[in-house]
Amino acid sequence: MKRLAHLLLSVPLVLAGLVVTATVPLAPAATAGCAPPAGDAIWKITNVTKSFKPTGLYSNWVQAKYDKMHITYAKTATSTWSATVTGTISAEAGVIFAKASTSISVAVGKQWSKTDTWSYTADIPKDPDHEYRLVQKQETRHFRATKFYWSQASCTYGNKSKTGFGEMPLKTEQSLVWKVERRNA
Repeated sequence: MKRLAHLLLSVPLVLAGLVVTATVPLAPAATAGCAPPAGDAIWKITNVTKSFKPTGLYSNWVQAKYDKMHITYAKTATSTWSATVTGTISAEAGVIFAKASTSISVAVGKQWSKTDTWSYTADIPKDPDHEYRLVQKQETRHFRATKFYWSQASCTYGNKSKTGFGEMPLKTEQSLVWKVERRNA
């Protein structure tokens, strides 16, 4: 902690032939200051929203030109999705993921992965203009991460340093969904 130095003025006084030195402070005494409760810097996690991201498992595209049909995905494969952060804060990704894991109200992790035999079917309408496929998506939490530095002047974390975004997968198989995607034929 920095301490303010006292500036002193020495004033020689002559009293009855004696030289006396008096000391007069020019600045108020330094306050004891305030110590940061959680270290010199903290990360705050805000603007948490729910989203879904593809896991890499999907069926082939099919087109129902003449009649409605079924899309089926049946395969043993590994479903995976890894957490991400934007480039401006990527150097501190580990700290951000740890803070997000304790700040978000559901169990999230750096990575979610499961190998299983997946089997899903969906109906698609007759549609000569579009193709369809099944896609597996993992529920995630998208968030803003902001780093604040301790301010001795205000005794708060107020000096914003960095801001970026991150996204982390939920740590449960129950957060997987299969959706039908559509594109122009």
